[in-house]
Amino acid sequence: MSDTASHAREDRRAKGGMSPKEARQARECALRALFQLDLAGGGLEEALRYATEEDVAGELADKPKEYAEKIVRGVMAAKDGIDHTIARISKDWSLDRMAYTDRNIMRIAVFEMTQVEGMSFAVAINEAVELGKTFGTEESPRFINGIVGRLAEELKAV
Repeated sequence: MSDTASHAREDRRAKGGMSPKEARQARECALRALFQLDLAGGGLEEALRYATEEDVAGELADKPKEYAEKIVRGVMAAKDGIDHTIARISKDWSLDRMAYTDRNIMRIAVFEMTQVEGMSFAVAINEAVELGKTFGTEESPRFINGIVGRLAEELKAV
């Protein structure tokens, strides 16, 4: 069996049986909520409600909505540790200097890599890079890949 097929199977199991498209929708919703919380503050429930509304997220099935909520709640619960990890790996970049979008995409990836059982590092990295291509700047994918890629190398060594 190829590594790609194995990664896809692990990722699907980690996300409760969602398709890759549904998982991407969940991550996009989570990114919207985390971006709102990071930029404007406010309440977690309000941010989740806004991010999963049909006019914002499109039609969203229950599983992607649940996974988006799991990501947002998990990132917020472990935010200090996740931010410390990102800051430690990024060395010359403080979190405050990073674009809101990039910072929150990396928070999602770090959460998935460290807290979601069965999540393939390759899938988490690829999804973070793809979110960076869609929502970030021209430099975002490379920057995100560098940070979360280094974390994956560290985690594999443990």
